[in-house]
Amino acid sequence: MEKTAQVVLINKEGMILGVSRKNDHNDMGLIGGKMDPEDNDDPIQTAIRECREETGLSITNLRLIFAIHKGGNMGYTYLADYSGEINHNEPHIVSWLPMEVLVRGSFGRYNQLVAESLDDLGINYNYTNYVDKMVIELKSFIASKIRNGYSIPFDFKRVTCNSRGIYNILLKGDFDSLFDEDLDYDEKIRQIGLNHHFNIRFPSNYYKTI
Repeated sequence: MEKTAQVVLINKEGMILGVSRKNDHNDMGLIGGKMDPEDNDDPIQTAIRECREETGLSITNLRLIFAIHKGGNMGYTYLADYSGEINHNEPHIVSWLPMEVLVRGSFGRYNQLVAESLDDLGINYNYTNYVDKMVIELKSFIASKIRNGYSIPFDFKRVTCNSRGIYNILLKGDFDSLFDEDLDYDEKIRQIGLNHHFNIRFPSNYYKTI
């Protein structure tokens, strides 16, 4: 039977430390991995080793908060205290995130169950807040783009998200004439999304005159 161990680390702001997949830095999950022979069949040792390898942090006071057996695999998830600085040589991204971002990743169903366990135990953490932060940054950037005294409006109600976390942005106004000299405008919008772990794309009627 294959065994794995995952680790939940929560900082003082209530964010959870996430690690991206090596081949997709926008796909975030919990720290953790498969048990190695050197772990002596102890998932706590797996959790400690994986956390050190993936983040450079040392962890103590591990508390089992969730375990599941499925398809011949046994997974253990621990809440732990941490010390040190994030430092690793792995080809992935390590970042403090709200749980919502982890739930949208490849192991989203598992991470949602972990979130429910945290809730049941009364553990304080942030489930979501990146959407609001992203919208604030978008509004600030868009408000700064003025051509001939024309301020570009941003309609929050026209921001929608599908199940894969793709945000569709519709901005009202005659942008064809406003952005002839600002060809990297769309790229700046896209980068704001990536900074908050969202992929932003524009609908076909993005440049729309009201």
